[in-house]
Amino acid sequence: MMTAAKPGQFNPYGALPIPKLTPELIGLVKTGTVYSLSVVWNEGIPVPTPMVPYTLSPRLRHGDLPDIAPASAAAELVTMAAHTGTHIDALCHIGEIQDADGNASVDGEVKLYAGENRFVNAAEQVGYQGQKHLSIADMPPIITRGILVDVAGYKGVDVHHGITHLENLYLEELAAKQVYEFLLIVTPLRLQGATGSWVHPIAIA
Repeated sequence: MMTAAKPGQFNPYGALPIPKLTPELIGLVKTGTVYSLSVVWNEGIPVPTPMVPYTLSPRLRHGDLPDIAPASAAAELVTMAAHTGTHIDALCHIGEIQDADGNASVDGEVKLYAGENRFVNAAEQVGYQGQKHLSIADMPPIITRGILVDVAGYKGVDVHHGITHLENLYLEELAAKQVYEFLLIVTPLRLQGATGSWVHPIAIA
């Protein structure tokens, strides 16, 4: 099992290396145009059936705290599942039922990725504070070359290599402007024990 990251520290995470901005990545930036790849979270946003819906409720309104006058503050309470809107999955989000020989099976125990050809029992890796193994808190930021192709489909490979993925990206503007290569930056929140994180990815072309 991989060691959990500490504040201010990044470790490799599955197939993700420790991020580093290299001259090659900087060379992807031609015009400096920044594209937002995130959807907008709002009440009514589609969520998977088992997940709780997105809600936003005012908690403090301007004028509610007279003791801080002449300053004023407002704040709200947001509830939503980690897998809502544009988000990235932690490696502990998806498991696989395997038989005693490590083959995919409908009978057996659920296993989680723990490195190349290594797995751990999912039932042993969760507690009342969430996931203990490869939660989203352990995922480093992603700074990499982004391209608009189905890499897995093109190479004909299977999700057993410690590869995480982003969901619900807004790609229409990139496609409309034929931006097929760009610098991609994704920074998940360090939510200890969570199986995913909301993100606001950006593409810099």
